[in-house]
Amino acid sequence: MSALTPRIDTIDGKITVLETTVAIVVNTSTTAASASVPLKYTNIIKDTHSAYSAGTGKFTAPVAGLYMITAGVQHGITTIALNIRVNDNSVISNNQSVASNNVGVSGMWPLEIGDTVDIVPTSAITAQDGAVPNNFMIARLGD
Repeated sequence: MSALTPRIDTIDGKITVLETTVAIVVNTSTTAASASVPLKYTNIIKDTHSAYSAGTGKFTAPVAGLYMITAGVQHGITTIALNIRVNDNSVISNNQSVASNNVGVSGMWPLEIGDTVDIVPTSAITAQDGAVPNNFMIARLGD
């Protein structure tokens, strides 16, 4: 049996994902942050548990488990890196972008209920308006 089996049910022939599924998808047209200050993705597209705060740029885990975290931003400077922080501690970093002005970071990390996740740049940054890469996504993969 698959590990996903307990999280999926069928009602009247329709597949229903149970509440242990957690997901956020947010993006922004413009955002600015100083070095080590969380980026604030202001457009909430999907937030299954109201776990993301556009005001702080932080996601708070409502369910413990292993999470996939990914974020990106298009910017106007040439050298920058993004860090995924859990409870204000950097846990995953990317290589710096140089030529493309696009930078992203992703990884899997175990979270406990109440853990916070945010994305911070290594230098002051302003996301370019309307850029596709300006996104922050988190999905719970399982226990």
